[in-house]
Amino acid sequence: MSFVDTLKDMTTTLGADTGLLAFCNAAFTKAHTVKRVYKPRVEIELADLPLIMITRPVLKAGVWRPTERDYTHTIRLYCGFQCDDRELAQELLIEFEEVLDAAILVYKDPNKLLAGITDIDPQDAVNDEGYFHPVYFFVKDVEISETRQL
Repeated sequence: MSFVDTLKDMTTTLGADTGLLAFCNAAFTKAHTVKRVYKPRVEIELADLPLIMITRPVLKAGVWRPTERDYTHTIRLYCGFQCDDRELAQELLIEFEEVLDAAILVYKDPNKLLAGITDIDPQDAVNDEGYFHPVYFFVKDVEISETRQL
């Protein structure tokens, strides 16, 4: 199985996550969009928000054995939304981070891991501090460990 299958599954899972759907529908009156992209190559329209963009900027090769190899993929999630109220935007950003974390942690269940995936470890999130008001973004890294058969 290729790691591409994991990216496709993550795109589908985050797009259908009931917590994310409920949050986005309540906060922004519309469902979120999830896309796999190359961040520097994408243009974002306000109509696309709320949005989760998935990139894979880093691959670390690990232990090499005769029939398999370990890898750690860093997935970067760029999450954005529009909000005219600055104070409310801060609250929504924090809630979005929390709901996204819960959606990612579903993968911690060993029954949900795709073939070859050994662990999923959500990392830090960093936000834009409202620099592009009324559009707000935060970025969250997720490390995914994989053992691939050769």
